[in-house]
Order: sequence, then C-alpha cells, then structure tokens
Amino acid sequence: MRVMVAVIGLCSLSHTLAGQSVTFGVKAGPNSSRQVGWCCGESNPFDSRTGLTGGVTASVHIRGPLAFQTELLYAGKGVRGIDVFQMRLHYLEIPLLLRLAPSARHSIRPVVLLGAAPAFELSCTGRTRPPSIPESPAPVVPLNCSAYRTTASDVGLVGAFGAELRLASLTWTAEARYTHGIGDLTAEWNYVRTTNRSLALLFGIRVGQQ
Repeated sequence: MRVMVAVIGLCSLSHTLAGQSVTFGVKAGPNSSRQVGWCCGESNPFDSRTGLTGGVTASVHIRGPLAFQTELLYAGKGVRGIDVFQMRLHYLEIPLLLRLAPSARHSIRPVVLLGAAPAFELSCTGRTRPPSIPESPAPVVPLNCSAYRTTASDVGLVGAFGAELRLASLTWTAEARYTHGIGDLTAEWNYVRTTNRSLALLFGIRVGQQ
C-alpha cells in the first residue's frame, strides 16, 4: 500500500508541474552496498556486494541554478559473508532531491544532488549453510531473511556529484551517488543495530530544457 501511495504521489507531482520547466529521464548503473552496525558488542562482520540501481526521474526548475528532482528507482542492496553467505535486498527507492547546476546555456556543467530517499523492500533473497548440520561442507540452503532484518522499509540521506552534457534536445548525465541509510533494519532487536550504505555510479539521459 505504501508503495502504491508513493507511485501515485509521484505521478500527481509530475502532472501538477507539467506547465513549468520540467525534464524527464532515465538512469542506471552499478552500485556497491554494505551494512554497518554492531551485534552483541562487536562490529558488523559482513562484506559489501555489487548490485544495480536504475529507474526514472523528473525534475522541475525552481529558481536560478536550483531545481527539485524526484525519482523512482530499483536499488539492489545487501551483504556478503564468509563462505557462500549472501543476502540480496531489493528496494523501491523514491529519492526527493534538490538539484544544483549552473545555467543551461553551458553544454557541459557540474551537478550536485542532495536530499533523502525513502525505500520500500520489494523482496529479500539469499543463501547460506545451516550451522547445525554435521556434513562437511553443509549443503547450501535459501536464506531466512527474517533472521537478519526486522523491517521492510528504510530511509537514506543522499549526496551525489556529477556532470551533464547537452547535445541537441538530449542531456546525457553521469553521477557518483552515496546513500547513507539512517533507518535501523533491526530496530526490534535491542542487541543489534544495522543500517544500509550504498555507493552507485549512474549514467542517464534526460529530455526537456532546464
């Protein structure tokens, strides 16, 4: 239900801004995600994993170099551990961003994005080995994600820096984006705290003048 409300809100915002200076686009690229925190007095032992981020964007000019940008993105996150352990978290992210860029009269210009990104889990998959089976090695089995996170939503602070190249009616974009999760994925357990981190390299294309 929360995902449907977010999608409807995004569409309504785009419709409301249709008479202003609006651009639309798509972007995608690889990311490296990890989880940080502590458990039982020790730091989180997991390693990072590589995933994908991508989706659609819409932005509206506010004033001068400032614009508001909202996005609807798929973001693959999660962690890797020892042996075969891997947890893959699939999120729908809805970043709400302020976009700072010089005048569109320049064909190449730097861009800075700052804001927040609510996220809603689409699914969680993974694999591990049961610790209690005496076989050596134990067989690989599907991961029970409920043993590693207690919530299906998250929110992160977003910071990105990139560049745009305008050719005719199209604008090509490239950015490095860091998302710093501030939601505790294990909030129901008082002996552990876990938050997401993600660094993505995104490439895209936009249509419209801004």
